[in-house]
Amino acid sequence: MVLSKKSGYHSAQKKSARELALRLLKEVEEKESYINLALNRMLSKISLEGEERSFLTELTYGVVQRRNTLDWVISRYSRRPLEEMTAWIRNILRMGAYQLLYMERVPDSAAVDEAVKLSHRYGHKGVSGLVNAVLRKISYERESIPWPSRDTDPARYLSLYYSYPLWMVERWIDNLGLEECEALCAAGNIPPPLTVRANTLKLDREELKKELLADGAIVKECRYAPQGLQLRHQGRLIDLESFRKGHFQIQGEASMLVPPLLNPQPEESVLDLCAAPGGKTVHMAALMQNRGTIVAADLYQHRLRLIEAAARRQGVAIIGTEKIDGRCMPADRAGFFDRVLLDTPCSGLGVIRRKGDLKWRRRSEDIESLSQLQLDLLRGAFFALKEGGVLLYSACSVEPEETVQVMEKFLRQEPLARLSALSPFLPESFKDEEKEEGMLYLWPHRHGLDGFFLCRILKKGTRPAI
Repeated sequence: MVLSKKSGYHSAQKKSARELALRLLKEVEEKESYINLALNRMLSKISLEGEERSFLTELTYGVVQRRNTLDWVISRYSRRPLEEMTAWIRNILRMGAYQLLYMERVPDSAAVDEAVKLSHRYGHKGVSGLVNAVLRKISYERESIPWPSRDTDPARYLSLYYSYPLWMVERWIDNLGLEECEALCAAGNIPPPLTVRANTLKLDREELKKELLADGAIVKECRYAPQGLQLRHQGRLIDLESFRKGHFQIQGEASMLVPPLLNPQPEESVLDLCAAPGGKTVHMAALMQNRGTIVAADLYQHRLRLIEAAARRQGVAIIGTEKIDGRCMPADRAGFFDRVLLDTPCSGLGVIRRKGDLKWRRRSEDIESLSQLQLDLLRGAFFALKEGGVLLYSACSVEPEETVQVMEKFLRQEPLARLSALSPFLPESFKDEEKEEGMLYLWPHRHGLDGFFLCRILKKGTRPAI
């Protein structure tokens, strides 16, 4: 949390970005839109300079990420309950409070004054006085906010200080302990770096790095993924010539580690189940040197079109898409594939740092219902695997019910399945992280990556797997 302020951007530079942020936040609240989709849709229709674009992105994502903390702080200083305010005024207060508490470069005067101006435009004179009074109180007293006691009420403290639902914090304390839960909560509020993977069908990482540097990006190599780059760029990456030529895929670094663990080989037949939007699919095609066959399966036609577009842009010729429900695998696919990737639907709690609105959408009961879906999909994926073939189960969750407990149930029920070591395919720095053969957790607070669970399964048979 910011406890002091420095001089920073002049308020006039941010006026349009603040108003756009307000409109986005109102849409997210009233229409339950996903913030990433709503923001991308807006940015595709308007022209904003790089600095304003960054400000808009940080403000909208930040308000969504810190919603319960902002509402709790505002409620301490407002005589009028938030639920009695219009959505416009509620979100003007949230935006102002977020800038005061978390955006060090924004002067307090700018945060308050611009909020008051917006309240004149979207409210009336009386409510402008309320906005002014509440935000000035927060500005004066932010260093002495009376947080719940970490010692006597640790779950409520973590829930409010780091802004997570109470049920989620209580679950993580039970599973991980207080210290590690706090580290995980803190890491989940740090925006992830923008990362891309070089399309090795066209160029290597060093060649891509030179191209991106020439385009004005700030670039450095990813820590773990051998073809990954971290970068900062003021404009939209999809507008770059190197993107249009298919030279890179925008992809999280944790996701880049998944296909190499399956280790698909040229000329093999591979099933990518629940494949959309296709980042891992085209990665596998590159590992296979564009030789062999990949069936990319998903439930919905519009999601299959995303995979087809990614394949065309990157020059991949071996991907075919099919509408398949993995719970009801077609009989003619029994024992058909050399390798299967199941990137299973899950709670997504491992990627909260990317999708801050997800933590307010999820309920604790979702996890149990998803675990049954995951088990059913795993059975379908294994049904489609040849004897001696390899299946990789991937989930962007670290919840036991969606990860190790799914594996335990499946292995008890399936005598032909056994775990297969991941370490031969892991980056050197990860080889000691495989605590149990065939299973690996990636953690935001330990590795600086999205939270993932990965499990490699071999189907017993006469054909040796690699």
